Amino acid sequence: MNPPSDDTSESAQATDAFGTIQQLVERWCDRHALKPLRQILPVYPLRTPHTDGWFDLYRGLKDVHVFCKAELPPDEQEMLRTAMQGIAHVLDERMGHTQWHV
Repeated sequence: MNPPSDDTSESAQATDAFGTIQQLVERWCDRHALKPLRQILPVYPLRTPHTDGWFDLYRGLKDVHVFCKAELPPDEQEMLRTAMQGIAHVLDERMGHTQWHV
């Protein structure tokens, strides 16, 4: 499922985050990095465009960060943080900037 296509801030953040996630997935596939792929593929691409799908994606990225960080080179760690921030922004917009972060 693709990110929203309108010109809102949420859409721009989602598009950037999806591009970054796609680059990470391609890199992990190329080098057969199964551990991060195992965390992200159940939630990417989005199963649903609703908030729960976005939250699942954020949790998948967070799981990669927690469980696979040592395996990732510094540039991928930074890309992962950037993607997490983009998805967090989408969730903030959707949830009215509530304290949803876990």
